[in-house]
Amino acid sequence: MKITDIQLEEKRKIQLEEKKKILKGLEIAYEKLLAFKKMTNSELVVLRNNEIVRIKP
Repeated sequence: MKITDIQLEEKRKIQLEEKKKILKGLEIAYEKLLAFKKMTNSELVVLRNNEIVRIKP
């Protein structure tokens, strides 16, 4: 069974849509994390330039 150009294009379109949904979900999760850290007044720990950095809200 040979995959046609139309099938490949459809598959790429679906993958792009899924990628957009995943990135949107990650953005929402990050916003919720920041809101939680501000609410509890706790530090956010991130990796910046191969160093662990603690950020106060």
